[in-house]
Amino acid sequence: MKKEFNVKNMVKASIFLAIAVILQLIQRNFTSINPLLIGPLINTVLLLCTYSCGVAYGIMLSILIPVFAIFTAALAPIMIPFSPFIILANILFAASFAMVMNRKYGIYLGALLASFVRFGFFSVASAKLIYILHLGIAPTAAKAIGAAFGAPQLLVALLGSAVAVILIRALKRRKTAF
Repeated sequence: MKKEFNVKNMVKASIFLAIAVILQLIQRNFTSINPLLIGPLINTVLLLCTYSCGVAYGIMLSILIPVFAIFTAALAPIMIPFSPFIILANILFAASFAMVMNRKYGIYLGALLASFVRFGFFSVASAKLIYILHLGIAPTAAKAIGAAFGAPQLLVALLGSAVAVILIRALKRRKTAF
């Protein structure tokens, strides 16, 4: 099913963006909330937007969510030099999901593929690329980034993907205009 640029999709994507920004603000203002809750929900929003509005809107959200995180101080200052990698990981996450989401068992395969692609990119970026590109990140900060964007990101991606699949299936069963 081809998704096109239209007002309906733009409004839905805007609502998804608003949800993501609200989640980021909750994380920023209530530091006692575990990042393993907000991260998966942000990933859920990315996949729901991609499924509902199309890959172009999923990619737009992939870019806008980290940008808003910087401007709202939801992204720790130490992570700002790493934000281009976060954007690229989000784009890969949405695009790899979109590649297979409309095939048989596509939302399941797409969710798994997207999670592992995201994890793989983050692993390489946090362990190798930040050093190769000499981003001026302090060694202690680079270590923290490596720890945060390594293995935990697979769990974050898988949890977010699972929630997205559950919601997509539930909305399809109810035949909700999604």
